[in-house]
Amino acid sequence: MNTLLILCSFFLLLPCTCYAQNSNLLNEYQWSNRLLLVYADDEESSAYRQQIQEFEGQQVGIDDRDLVVFTILPQKVINPEGETLPPQSAKDLRQRYDVPNAQFEVILIGKDGGVKLKERKFLSSEKLFSIIDRMPMRRREMQVN
Repeated sequence: MNTLLILCSFFLLLPCTCYAQNSNLLNEYQWSNRLLLVYADDEESSAYRQQIQEFEGQQVGIDDRDLVVFTILPQKVINPEGETLPPQSAKDLRQRYDVPNAQFEVILIGKDGGVKLKERKFLSSEKLFSIIDRMPMRRREMQVN
């Protein structure tokens, strides 16, 4: 009976452990970076390509705002370093922010870990930077620099 109870407990806690590991994926950036999560159904979708192209020429503004970009596809996550993370990471991030597999969405996460913007259409760098620049933490950063 005790063995059965231990096994049941193990299998009930296993999904929590996996979720906790994947939530740590973003937690390591908290208080040091803002995150831009770009969700797409695949890397060839026109919405995704347009969004990524928008940010390609904006590296100075992105760096100045401590912004890092993650791409979340149905079967993988591409982190800011360009590394591909496993399908479970993609599933967890889609669940965490309630984004279906076939949906394009851009989510801005503040340095405090809170969701600051959810956009289901193209997000211009001008609009993104304007939203970030109005944040209290960003205003303090601009005063110091």
